[in-house]
Amino acid sequence: MKKLYTFLIALISISCTQNERVKDYGGLDRLGISSDEFFVDATFNQTDLWVTTRKRGKTDTLYQTYYLGGKLPYGVLEGTYEIIEKKK
Repeated sequence: MKKLYTFLIALISISCTQNERVKDYGGLDRLGISSDEFFVDATFNQTDLWVTTRKRGKTDTLYQTYYLGGKLPYGVLEGTYEIIEKKK
């Protein structure tokens, strides 16, 4: 029985992309935004994560960390993306 569980977990982890695993099965993933870009918005299109950024202006001196998260029905699993604006 233990081998069956190991096989199923391996099959799930091989057959899914990182986006699918975080979105569908919960977990944490990090996404870094380069120092010359400013984070605007993020959304999922099916299993793909789309991130909107713009060029960082002279007045945009604050670098922040944002969290994009979701909960599956019944609160069983939670997936979170940590979006980090990197400093130079």
